[in-house]
Amino acid sequence: MENINERKFEFSSDSIDIYQLRVLRYSILYIGIVFIVLSLVFVYSSSCFISEKLYGDSLEITKKHVIWMFLGISAFFVFSKVDTSIYKKYIKQILALGIIIGLLPFIPGVGKMRGEAIRWINLGFISINTSELIKIVLVLYISSVISIKKDKRSFLRTFLPIFIVTVTFFVIISFQLDISTAFLIFLTAVIVMYVSEIPIRYIILTTLAIAIFLYLWIPNLSYIQARLVSFVDPWSDPFNKGYQSIMFMESFGNGAMGVGIGNGVLKNGRIPEPHTDSLFAVITEEIGFIGGIFVVLLYAIFFILSLKAGRKMNDPYRSPMVIGFASMISVWSLGQIAVVSGVLPPTGVNLSFLSYGGANMLTSCIVLAIIYRSILEFEKGVHKYSIIQKKGSF
Repeated sequence: MENINERKFEFSSDSIDIYQLRVLRYSILYIGIVFIVLSLVFVYSSSCFISEKLYGDSLEITKKHVIWMFLGISAFFVFSKVDTSIYKKYIKQILALGIIIGLLPFIPGVGKMRGEAIRWINLGFISINTSELIKIVLVLYISSVISIKKDKRSFLRTFLPIFIVTVTFFVIISFQLDISTAFLIFLTAVIVMYVSEIPIRYIILTTLAIAIFLYLWIPNLSYIQARLVSFVDPWSDPFNKGYQSIMFMESFGNGAMGVGIGNGVLKNGRIPEPHTDSLFAVITEEIGFIGGIFVVLLYAIFFILSLKAGRKMNDPYRSPMVIGFASMISVWSLGQIAVVSGVLPPTGVNLSFLSYGGANMLTSCIVLAIIYRSILEFEKGVHKYSIIQKKGSF
């Protein structure tokens, strides 16, 4: 636990509104709860057809999701009690674990391939998406380095370690043939660096390094070129490469209110992975444009409230961690929303909290717990400092 005297120059109790921070903390928590409740509705509605086809029971996937919901909620209660300074203390071990996890899919018998990507590790009873864990490790690492090194403008001491780890994770996930996920992880890292006041020239340098790597690597990936062509003109091959983009466009053609929950037809074999990577298409088809906007607003509000809390905390460790994890939740989800909306080419990205998947639910709840705990710790720190100041005034 940090010594409160070490933090006395980081804030003044007169400038921090503890009540406002508390309101932000609970608001973020309540939005997380809304997400979890909605996930049950959306997963059932989107998975009933495929669940019946695969298991002979339209509720099988929903039953599994309920189990993961309870495990995720349990994980929230556990991690909301863990002091966030623990992560900084053991950040080297956490980083090593993240790299090992990222490399596991390449081991024969351990890695599991779905589509073009090989980002899963097979544990027998469950397959874990390694990127879900890597993105948590990256945010923790960047936040820790920034708070430990203190000098944010130092190239060697602060930026270089962040640069090496960010590019390493990007390359690992790219070699897993999952460029979209690698890009979203990179974008999350950029946001954390930016809010932490890492010099813009260093962020540009990171972007250039990633761009050079992609320039050299993407020509080896024919499926990406095919996706880009079908994205630009899906009607050139409407029954093959362009079919998915066309179906996504069709999901917006059911008016403001949609066809009603459970009444959609796109999930009946017309779009891939309706309960995971294409869930937003099911949402817009069944609850319409208004429902889609509501989901987008939930993610946006979650990010804005977290950003506001991080800015108010002005803590060199917890602030970038809160904003980074909020970015992870929101940016990740907006990736799928952008795909379904036709802004980005088709790719496999889930909706944080909402999409089916054990790793998705667990990591989303863990991230929510760390955000909640970080704000709570800062509130307690301000309160203790205020008491020390008052005692010193007598």
